[in-house]
Amino acid sequence: MASTAVGDIPGVVQDGVSGRLAPPRDAGELAAAIESCLADPATGRAMGARGRDTVAREYSIAAMAARLEELYTSAVRGGRR
Repeated sequence: MASTAVGDIPGVVQDGVSGRLAPPRDAGELAAAIESCLADPATGRAMGARGRDTVAREYSIAAMAARLEELYTSAVRGGRR
């Protein structure tokens, strides 16, 4: 997996761990990141699997619902002070 380091992507993709990141607007670096994944398919698949695990763990419906519940509970408690 290769992407540019924009928005929330760096929070999901760790360069060299769960994918490859290139600086924004740097087509050459993005191409190099893609090429590195293609040149070593086993490593590319392993990084992709780690990325998929992160997304499943951190961004599942259950995880997102728990975060929202925590946020709303905190807001209500803060309002009672």
